Amino acid sequence: MLKKLKYFLLALFLVQILPLTIFAQQTCSYTYSVKFVCGEPEEKILVPGAYLTAINVHNPSDRDCVFKKRFSIALPNQKPGPVSEWLPNKTLKTGEAMEIDCPEIFKICYDMGYKASLLKGFVQIKSNIKLNIVAVYSAAGKTGQVETLHVEKFSPIYVDCNHDSSTEVCECEPIPKSGKQCLIRVSKKSGLDYINVSREYIYAYKCDGEETQKFRTKAKFTLFSNSACDEKPNMIPDESLLQAEGYEILRPDSTAIFTGEFKLYNPNQQEIGEGYITIISKIGTHHYPISGKPECEPCAPFRHSEGYLCGNLKYHNQTYQLWFQIAVNYWLEKEPAPIAVFEGVVVR
Repeated sequence: MLKKLKYFLLALFLVQILPLTIFAQQTCSYTYSVKFVCGEPEEKILVPGAYLTAINVHNPSDRDCVFKKRFSIALPNQKPGPVSEWLPNKTLKTGEAMEIDCPEIFKICYDMGYKASLLKGFVQIKSNIKLNIVAVYSAAGKTGQVETLHVEKFSPIYVDCNHDSSTEVCECEPIPKSGKQCLIRVSKKSGLDYINVSREYIYAYKCDGEETQKFRTKAKFTLFSNSACDEKPNMIPDESLLQAEGYEILRPDSTAIFTGEFKLYNPNQQEIGEGYITIISKIGTHHYPISGKPECEPCAPFRHSEGYLCGNLKYHNQTYQLWFQIAVNYWLEKEPAPIAVFEGVVVR
C-alpha cells in the first residue's frame, strides 16, 4: 500500500511539473535592415527639399509569413538615436504585399517621444520566411515635383537557422517538394530517473474563474536506444542528453502545455542537434474508434503526456531533419518507474 501511494504521489508531482509538448525543426529567421529618410531638413544635413521613403514588403513564398519590425533613429555627430519597441507581429499570406511609409514612421517616432521635421534611420524587420523587400526613395525640390527617384532591393543582413526565440514566429520546416529523402527509424527512451525538471513561476491569471499559471520550464532527458526499432543507434548514442527550455501553461486540473526549444548533446557533451519541442499533459490520442476499444483511453488521461519534436541532427558532418513523437506515461504496470519514449525518423 505504501509503495502504491509513493508511486501515486510521484506521478501526481510529475504531472504538475512536466507538461510536454514538442514543437521543433530547423527553422530560419531572416533579419533585414532598411534605410529610410522622411521629411524636410531644417539644418544643413541634407540639401533643402522634401524626402520620402516607401518600403514595399512582399511574401513570394507558398507559405504564410509572420514578421515584426522596429524603428531606429540615426542622429548627427555619431550620436545614437532612440529605438522603438518591437511592434506586434504581422501576417502576410502567400503572394500578399504591404508598405511601410513615412506617415507610419512619423507616428511611431511621435509615440516614442521623438519629434523632428526630418527622420533618418533604419527599420529592422524579422521574418520566418525570406521576403522580397524593395524601398522607393524620392525627393522633391522647390517646385514640389519629383526630382530624384531611386529604387533599392534589400537582402537579409542576418540569417539564423538555430531559431531566434525573440521572434516567436518560427515553425517546422516542411519536407522538400522534390528530390530524394530517405527515412531512418529512431527509437529512444528515458526513464524518469533521468529527467530533471525545473520551473520558474512567472504569473497567474483567471480563466473562467479558475487560476491558470504560467512558468518558464526546463527539462533534461538522458536517452537510450529502445529496442530493434532504433535502426541506427549510433546516430544518437546512448546517454545523449536532450535539454529542453520554454514556457508552460498549467490549468488547475493538471492539463498543461509546454512549448520551447531543445538542444541535443552526445555523451561527450558535443551538440549534435537542435529544434523545437511541444508536450501536452493530460492529453491522449488513443480514443475510440482509433483504438478499437471504447475503454482504451479517457479524454483526459491523468498520468499521460504526448507531443512531438522536430529539428536538425548532425551526423558524420552532415545535417539531417529530425522528427519525433513523444509519449510520457507516469504509471506503467510493467515498469518500475514512469518512462518517456521518443519515436520518430531521421530524414536525409
